[in-house]
Amino acid sequence: MRSVETRVFGRGIPRASPTGITARSLVVGVLTAVGSFSIFLLGVDAVVQGRTAVAHGVWQQALWRVARIALGALATMYIVRTLALLADTWVVQRVPGRVHYRGL
Repeated sequence: MRSVETRVFGRGIPRASPTGITARSLVVGVLTAVGSFSIFLLGVDAVVQGRTAVAHGVWQQALWRVARIALGALATMYIVRTLALLADTWVVQRVPGRVHYRGL
């Protein structure tokens, strides 16, 4: 007889996959954590740049701050797209009709 938890959530990770967690899925997990931390830092930088006052008549400094915010947003999009592509190619195995995650 299966427990209520097993019926609701399914088998746990070690029992769900016969191969266990692979090195590729571990690498993708670590890169996702590093990418998330760098996105957090880019967000903090954008907030600091947006809230810091600029002296009157110094348009170069204001333009540089706007450029840093825009570059931070572009870097964030690039990091997210790269991590999604990496996870899709290394961890997700496409099977017709369903998706199977390798190593989980």
